Amino acid sequence: MKAKTEAIFAKAGDALKNATENAESSANVFANKAINKIDDLAITTAISSELLKDAEIKFFRINVDTKDGAVVLKGTVPTDLVRERAAAIAKTFSGVQSVDNQLVIKAK
Repeated sequence: MKAKTEAIFAKAGDALKNATENAESSANVFANKAINKIDDLAITTAISSELLKDAEIKFFRINVDTKDGAVVLKGTVPTDLVRERAAAIAKTFSGVQSVDNQLVIKAK
């Protein structure tokens, strides 16, 4: 009987250990996703702020979105020079993995 009881406790201990490991793994995944969202928000905010400081760009509405370090620029600008300048600014920030420049050139 003692051996059977010990086996039951050992099984229960293993099950508890597995459940704890699974919970820790899930918590880590959730935490990493939250950190990525915060990083993306920080990147978006920093790029948007820098674009607003630029004398040649600040008058144009450029939408900046970031997901997992991939930045997307959308909006309308008057020249290819402004379009490329916006992308160059976006690429300078830490955490930026890529820049998808979807800015459309439309002369005034």
